[in-house]
Formats: sequence, structure tokens, C-alpha cells
Amino acid sequence: MKTITPKVLTLVVLLFTLLLQAQTTTPPPPTFPSTIPENGLWWSRQDSGTSYSITIQNSLLFMVENTYDENGNPTWFTGSVQIPVFSSESDGSNPLTIDLMESTGGSCSGCSHKAPQTRNSGKQIILSFSDPSHGQLTTDDKQAPIELFNFNYGQGIARLESAWEINYQLASTLIEGFNKIGTNFSPISFDSSGNLIGGSDTVIGEVSSSIYLIHQTADPDMYLITTQPGFSSNQCRVGIYILTGLNALIGVYTLANAADNPQGIANQLTLIAKESFTSPDPSQVLISTAFRSSNVISKLILGPLNISLADLASKIDPFLDSATLANIKSLLLSLINQNDL
Repeated sequence: MKTITPKVLTLVVLLFTLLLQAQTTTPPPPTFPSTIPENGLWWSRQDSGTSYSITIQNSLLFMVENTYDENGNPTWFTGSVQIPVFSSESDGSNPLTIDLMESTGGSCSGCSHKAPQTRNSGKQIILSFSDPSHGQLTTDDKQAPIELFNFNYGQGIARLESAWEINYQLASTLIEGFNKIGTNFSPISFDSSGNLIGGSDTVIGEVSSSIYLIHQTADPDMYLITTQPGFSSNQCRVGIYILTGLNALIGVYTLANAADNPQGIANQLTLIAKESFTSPDPSQVLISTAFRSSNVISKLILGPLNISLADLASKIDPFLDSATLANIKSLLLSLINQNDL
């Protein structure tokens, strides 16, 4: 009978230990880009009268809480917190704890300046944001949802009545200069008509204008945007977008002709949305983002091209049912959370 030498025994034990570690080691949890809330005035529908002014600069969140003391007198608190780069949650949320500071003894409006005395109030607020315009606030063990305050953008299609700057991540050569990255929707002119608004813009570096139409889908946060480059082409761009917050859109688009099968266009948009999420290189997918650049608007009477685009949108819309929209919306939100768009 052979005996096991100490050297061999040590090697066997080492190999067994490594194998055991390989089987029991827990892989690190996935990380996602943190959700950055939009700058602006926030509030809770459960606590009207109190507001939260939130501003972010270089991931540092500064907040002013406008509220009331125990006697009903108006007062305010300030505080700041650094937003982490990553989150362990798929929606990018992080618990952000803010120590509230209270300032008293300052000068009144129009009076000679008198420096206020600032101290730690002993109060804390915990914020968490699931998307750029929605979050949760916890104070004194009381939790309430908060949202960006929409005081004049209206609802539905009216929320988009502004000047927007739109960017296309992947330039296409099918519509010449029309598909250049950095197409500028500013200034935008609108004429609201039911669930449609139409307008025109001047493409950067181009002489001709583009005609476009925005159509409200069955989802109040999703819009079908069709665009045509003036009179120079029979092609148009058809995109499905989701409004994130109040001032940003993200979507996917495809190129189409008015004679194309509308169901085929809807199916293509769903396919591109899926590719944008599963592609190893999202920069090679037809992704589009837009940002509100101005609140100045003027009216535009709908012309023949707008009517043509409206007809195309009305044919596509029935194929964008609630299930299809929910699928595209889920894919776009996942794309945002995983790629920090």
C-alpha cells in the first residue's frame, strides 16, 4: 500500500480548498448608473404646501425645503449630499441622507444685510430617486412619494409644447443631411390639435427646413414622432419616445415611406428597441435623445406635409397597443438605467 507523502497531501488540500472557494464565492452584485433627478421644484401630493428646490452640480445635490414649523410659521432648511456614481438597484435609486441646516437672524428683503446664523437643525431627510422626475422622501419615519412640479407644461401632448434640441446617435446616409447628428428643433412652432402637435425646424448646416408631427400614444408618457426633411425626400423618420422627467426624451427610430405597411413600421420599432438593449454596442443602434432648450413657442397652421405625417401616424398608432408600448417602454427604461443616458 502506497503512503501519501506530506507534499502530496498539502497539494491535495490546496486544490480542494481552491475548488471549494470557487464554488462558494458569491459573484459581485450588478451595478447600475445612479439616477440623477432633474433640477427644479419638487413636491409631494400627500403634503401640498411644502416644496423642495433641488439643484445638482457635478453629482452634488443641494436642496432647500420650504415648510412650516410646529406653530405654522413658514421656515426653510438647506442641505446637500453627494450622489454616488453607481447603484445596486436596477432603477438607479440610492438612499441619500441629508442633514438639514437651519438659518435664522438674517436680514429681511430690502433691509440692510445681516449675516444669518446657521446651525444643524438635528433633522434629516432621506431621498431616493427612481427616475429623473419621481422619488421617495423619508423624514421623521414618515415616507411620501415626491415628483417634479409641473406647474405650466400641461398634460399629455401639451407637455411637449416647447423648443427641443434632438440628437440622433447613429447617423444614416439614407436621407442626406437630414440625418446628421445634432439636428436642432429650435425654435419650434406648434399648432395643438387634439392629440397631435406639428411644427418645423431648421437643420444645422442645411438650408431646408424639416416638418415634423408629434402624436400622443395610449401611454401618457410615450409619443410617436414623425419627421420629414422639407420637400426633398419621400422618406421620413418614425420614432417612438418616452418622456423622462419634464425636460428629456429618449427613443428609437426607423426610416419609412408613407406607403410602407404601418404594422411593419410598428414591429420594426419594437425590434430596434430590443436591439438597443441587447446590442453589445448601443452606439450602433438608432437611438435618439432630445432635451427641452427653450419655453418660447409660436403657433403654426398645419400644412399639407403635416397632414401627410398625421395620416401616417394615425395608421401606425393602432399597432402600438398597450402591450407593445409597455414592452418598448420597459426596454427604453432598461437602456437608460444600464447606459446612463
